[in-house]
Amino acid sequence: LERARRRRPDALGGRFAALERTRLVATALAWLEYERGRGDFEVVATERKITVAFGGVSANVKLDRMDRLAAGGCAVIDYKTGQARVGAWLGARPDEPQLPMYALGSGEDVAAIAFARVKPGENAFRGLAREENLLPGTTLVSKDRSRLAAGYADWTQLREGWRRELEALGRAFAAGEARLDPKDGPATCAGCAE
Repeated sequence: LERARRRRPDALGGRFAALERTRLVATALAWLEYERGRGDFEVVATERKITVAFGGVSANVKLDRMDRLAAGGCAVIDYKTGQARVGAWLGARPDEPQLPMYALGSGEDVAAIAFARVKPGENAFRGLAREENLLPGTTLVSKDRSRLAAGYADWTQLREGWRRELEALGRAFAAGEARLDPKDGPATCAGCAE
């Protein structure tokens, strides 16, 4: 709230600021209560800045959170208040490659990636893991029902697929490729001006 107030002093004043503080505290407490139901874990990083490189392109990124899991390995977690689609990580030219980038570029033994959907009444993890029950709301890629998940037999193949896609995207970007190539054909261009 203080950061927002510094940027826009008129935006969060008086009663509105008090209401927003109350809403944020209630949201955070509900999320903490949800997480209390998890197995043992340790938060080892929040808002960690790392440099990742794929296909000759480096990027400075900031992962929201990384937990060390009692069962072994780490979980990379990205907080979301809106849409949280696991399918956005899968297939050619993934729509949301951030979590796969963090998983491959963190230098850690990442055993799960998940969106932490923080929304009143809908708190949940949504993600993929190399083993069952590593993190609530995660599943094995072999059990994911999406069409794109069918291309991966297990966690190892999923990570290999992510690396292959990210390397290809990096190489194309580094080579200056900018051809018109809508990923989903007419659906991609539905909102484009003619």
